[in-house]
Amino acid sequence: MSPSPAAGTDEATSVRGRHLAALDGLRALAVIAVLCYHLGFSWARGGYLGVDLFFVLSGFLITSLLLEEHEETGGVALAKFWGRRARRLLPALFVMVTGVMVFILLDGRYGQTASIAALDLHALRLQGLTTLLYVVNWYDIAAQHSYFAQFAAPSPLQHTWSLAIEEQFYIVWPFLTVAVLARGLRQRRRAGVAVSVALVAASTALMAILFVPGTDPSRVYYGTDTRLADLAVGATLAWLTARRPETPPRIATLLRVAGPVALVGLLVLMVTAGNAGGIPSDFMFRGGFLVACILCALVIAEARLDTSLLTRGFSLKPVVAVGIVSYGIYLWHWPVIVFFTQQSTGLSGAALLVGRLGIIAVLVVASYYLVEQPFRRQRIPIGARRILYVAGVAVTVVAILVATTPSLVVRSSVHATLVRYAPADPPGGSGGLAGQVAIPIGHEISRTDRLRVVLIGDSMMEIAGPGIRAALQSTGEVRVRSDGFPGWGTTIDPTWRTYVAQAVTRAHADLVLMSTGWDGTEALRHPAAYRATLAELVATARAAGAAGVVFVQYPQTMPIAATTRAAAAANTASIDAWNAVAASMPAALPGLAMYLPVASAVELHGAFSAWLAPPRDPSAPEATWDRVRWVDGVHLCPPGIVLYAAPIAADVAAVWRTPEPRDGWWLNGWQRAAAVRTGEQSCPADHPASP
Repeated sequence: MSPSPAAGTDEATSVRGRHLAALDGLRALAVIAVLCYHLGFSWARGGYLGVDLFFVLSGFLITSLLLEEHEETGGVALAKFWGRRARRLLPALFVMVTGVMVFILLDGRYGQTASIAALDLHALRLQGLTTLLYVVNWYDIAAQHSYFAQFAAPSPLQHTWSLAIEEQFYIVWPFLTVAVLARGLRQRRRAGVAVSVALVAASTALMAILFVPGTDPSRVYYGTDTRLADLAVGATLAWLTARRPETPPRIATLLRVAGPVALVGLLVLMVTAGNAGGIPSDFMFRGGFLVACILCALVIAEARLDTSLLTRGFSLKPVVAVGIVSYGIYLWHWPVIVFFTQQSTGLSGAALLVGRLGIIAVLVVASYYLVEQPFRRQRIPIGARRILYVAGVAVTVVAILVATTPSLVVRSSVHATLVRYAPADPPGGSGGLAGQVAIPIGHEISRTDRLRVVLIGDSMMEIAGPGIRAALQSTGEVRVRSDGFPGWGTTIDPTWRTYVAQAVTRAHADLVLMSTGWDGTEALRHPAAYRATLAELVATARAAGAAGVVFVQYPQTMPIAATTRAAAAANTASIDAWNAVAASMPAALPGLAMYLPVASAVELHGAFSAWLAPPRDPSAPEATWDRVRWVDGVHLCPPGIVLYAAPIAADVAAVWRTPEPRDGWWLNGWQRAAAVRTGEQSCPADHPASP
């Protein structure tokens, strides 16, 4: 979460012309807090504040360096300043991003772990490229990426948002500092403090204004404008201490008391300032981050004292050692956490923790000695460095483009799984049609005059559509057109009447098979009104030429965005409500509407499950079950599509007397359809984790 570990070098910790080991120790505290937060320790709910400590440190150190250089030379060499930043930040970043991409490519070809399958390759491509440009935080905002949903389906580059904020600070802040330094000697400190404090106030106020309780706070968490206060607090401290090599005795006495108290307060926030899902408390967005930053500034100010308690504690060699490599820890810890999970390793508990920490340690040591130090110490000739920088950019960009091209990241073969998941006879979920009046088609169904069906609905129907079509068309007497698309619902699409009419007209449809999860909230809140909407949908379809509408039961889901128990319960209630209203339509419109209760085919005892037993081997050990749902907790993988399509085809055959689907229809190549292939990276060849 923080770029500040990048400043963990001799120059970056140079204040008053000498190295302050205690500041490296503070970096150790910051990176350990972030690490514990990302590892999901319940006692580190506020561990995200490690980033704020990093930001305050960076604001203080960078401003101090600029002021010291001006004091010593009468000016600031901005080109050299940015060159030093590049040497410290870029090489290790290039290696980390390239390493992540190589791992994705290799694991996509040979490993097929859930961590790779969960990735949105298109989003990752843009995230990787904007990471190199240090604007990834604004890309995440524009793409509406939730930072706090990352623990469900995380990107391995999610943590680079803070690197972007700090690099933006590196570019802009020196200009402001030089402008202030151009003023008279007496005015400099006042002007510098005034500018910094004004930025603190404006950024804090903007965060409070933009924050909306009860909504995802990622916008204010990612924004440079709303996080600038952290860096500006550090800059304020630098202006207050500039040209004062020794802290006045009275202030030093106060700091020796205030520093430890501030540290305790900061540690308390790191433990308590978040909920069980890792989301910061509302208070943090209404001044809490500012409080944390002020506490950080007090700790830093006290750590500058030669004989203080905090100075001695944070100067201990093991603590300093962690701080010195904190940039590497920050860069590598999150990809390791994302890729090395219980599902991908078979480890859990302490074994998984030790394994992750061991891998992080190896990567950090290698990065420090083989990449960071040679560039930092300028052991590589300047000509060679320039070539390496250009080559590094080129290699990293190519790695991003290659590893995020779906056709190059070989997907897991589904053939063997589909053989195992051949539907049972009769297929699970079929039946349950008692009491419903069949929709009369108006013509005799045959091979020469087929039953014409159009599928409409949201992405669930779109992705399952090729399998449903394969099952129905294998009968030889049904023709199917799939017109579902992501996000469709009558409550979402104001043009839904036109959409339904056009779908029926294009397919010359006798029947509409419809299902959507987006209308569930409306069905829950206003069931009578939504029942009227579905009746209007039936009338619209009939007016376009269809005989009627068949509502298809929507399976239970467990979306990754439902990060709290309340959100998950609301999602379940919403789906139940939609199914209840849809199930009432046959009685309300006999002969015009029907309902296929088929969702149990892809559920486990009526509830969501990402894995299910093979239909023809229901007693198979749970550890051998295959994935039937995407890792997003919503959509169907090819085996799930088979299980969902089979009862639909069986019910159609039972009602309209079409032949049974041809044996082996589940292997006829429908899985190569574009709608299905969109989920290849979301359907790993994994199995339920051992309890």
